[in-house]
Amino acid sequence: MYSWGRLDFTDHTFARSLGHGEAAIRGALTSAGLASVGRLLRCARVARTYSALAERRRRLPVIAAAFGFGTDRTLANHVRDCTGLPPRRAVRDLNAGAFAARLVSTIVLRAG
Repeated sequence: MYSWGRLDFTDHTFARSLGHGEAAIRGALTSAGLASVGRLLRCARVARTYSALAERRRRLPVIAAAFGFGTDRTLANHVRDCTGLPPRRAVRDLNAGAFAARLVSTIVLRAG
C-alpha cells in the first residue's frame, strides 16, 4: 500500500522549497488558470484514494490512515471539497473518469 505523509505544504512552504516568493508562485498558478498549491495537492491526494474507496469492504478510517489523512473526517472533507460528494457516494455515483473530471474541474479555475 502506498502512503503519503501529512499534507504539510502551504503556498509559503511550497514557494520556499522552489526558491521563489509566495506571490510569484500564486501569480504563476493563476496565470496558468490553476488553483492554489494546497488545492492541487489536496486533489492529488484524493485522486490516489479512488481505488481504495471503491473497495467497499475497506473502512474509511483504514483508508484515511493508509493515505496519511490522519482521520476519516479529514479524508471525507477533502473528498467533498474536491468532488462535491461524500466519499462513498463519490465512488458509487462516479466512475473513475467522472471522478477525475471532478478533480480537474476543482483544480482548473474558470475564466471570467
